[in-house]
Amino acid sequence: YISAVSTENSRTARMGLAHAGVTVVIGIGNLVSGILFHQVRFYGVFAISFVLYTTVYFYGLFFIKDIWEYKRDNGEVLEKPSKDFLNDFFDIKHVYQTLQVGFKKREDRRRRRIFLTLLLTLLTLGPLR
Repeated sequence: YISAVSTENSRTARMGLAHAGVTVVIGIGNLVSGILFHQVRFYGVFAISFVLYTTVYFYGLFFIKDIWEYKRDNGEVLEKPSKDFLNDFFDIKHVYQTLQVGFKKREDRRRRRIFLTLLLTLLTLGPLR
C-alpha cells in the first residue's frame, strides 16, 4: 500500500519509517508481554488482543482509502488495472520480473553483495522462523 501511494522520492523514507515502527512495536510487545500476562492472565491478554485487532480492522475499513481513489504526492491519480485480482496475483510474469531484477548486471559487484546479503539473512533469520 505504501509503495503504491508514494512517489519514488518519498517511498524509501515511508517504507523505512513503517519498518522502524513495526520493529519498535515488536520490541515493546516483547517487553510488556510478560508483565501483562502476570497482571491479567490468559483471558485478559486475549481480550486486549481482540480489542486491538478489532480497532485496527475498523480503522483500516473506514479511514484508509482504497489505492485507486488515492492521489500520489505529485498529484498523479492511480488507475485501476485491467486484470482482475486473481489473474494478476497468480500471473507467472511477476516471478520472471522479480528474477530479472535480482540477476541483472550491476556496477561495482553489487549483484554479489546483494546475494551475500540475502544469504546472510537466510542464515541468521532462517532458523528463527
